[in-house]
Amino acid sequence: MVVHFLNLLNLEIDFSIDSQTKIVLDNKDISNDIRKKKVTDEVSKVSALKKVREKTVKLQKEIVSDKHFVVEGRDIVKLMRILQ
Repeated sequence: MVVHFLNLLNLEIDFSIDSQTKIVLDNKDISNDIRKKKVTDEVSKVSALKKVREKTVKLQKEIVSDKHFVVEGRDIVKLMRILQ
């Protein structure tokens, strides 16, 4: 079910230098929602899906492709190898 919706996502990420990163899904600001315990408790189940991982890596590559970023996270070493 999750994989089906991957290509339907209307996701925008605003990396404004003057404020916190803003994450908008289907025109709704979810920046605070994604940091709630309910989401945190479930995220590893979703991120373990191969198609979800592929989509997130693709998104990460697109985000950093033409900008300067400092990034962190468990998969960043893997991502950096892909980007080199």
